[in-house]
Amino acid sequence: MFEQLMNLVKEHSGEQIVNNAAVPNEYNEAAVSSVASSIFSVLQTQVANGNVNSLLQMFQGNNQQNADGTVVNAQNNQENPIMNSMISSVVGKFATKFGMNEQTATGIANSLIPTIMANFVNKTNDEKDNSFSLQGILAAVGGEGKLDIGGILSNFFGGNKNNQPK
Repeated sequence: MFEQLMNLVKEHSGEQIVNNAAVPNEYNEAAVSSVASSIFSVLQTQVANGNVNSLLQMFQGNNQQNADGTVVNAQNNQENPIMNSMISSVVGKFATKFGMNEQTATGIANSLIPTIMANFVNKTNDEKDNSFSLQGILAAVGGEGKLDIGGILSNFFGGNKNNQPK
């Protein structure tokens, strides 16, 4: 799952990382990796802290596509505590690893993380796209065998096998 997440970050980081003068070209790959590892780490922390329901709610969707093709999810904004954690993690890594000032790092994270997460959620909920699944995400961040993933999903979605709310 981490590799797919890394690819998703690469796909959406062009303007904010690759074409950004604040991120020297020699740090582009490391910056992309930092974003992906921040997202993954926050997801792991949410599961470890028992916030599985909040995580599942975030992945429920309600995505909309703008005219320019970008995907927007009202649940995945800076007011969402999980998103806040992801943004804070990216800001911290950019400041320490790349010596970036906090304002620049915050601007990048505030723009990039919501876009990535909206697309992550969209891919997870797209029946035609099997690159991500709730079960796969929970297994990856919670560790195989450590969680009753089937039971969690069944309880959350009322036994609906398509992982869609009733």
